Amino acid sequence: MEKKKKEKKEKKKKKKKKKRKGKKEKKRKEKNKLATLDTSALTKTEGVDLAPRRQSPNIQTSKRSPKF
Repeated sequence: MEKKKKEKKEKKKKKKKKKRKGKKEKKRKEKNKLATLDTSALTKTEGVDLAPRRQSPNIQTSKRSPKF
């Protein structure tokens, strides 16, 4: 009896649920597809629309310390 119980537990561990792919994962895959897409045949404006956008670095200007 104990062996059967152990076997059932092992089977349950192997059957683990498949994780659902979230929206972020799908978007990431779409961006990767667009990044690998051959854009040489497209015109400049079409290529710009398909290329994944890069985030501009957030540059903060340093504030001068007041001199007394």
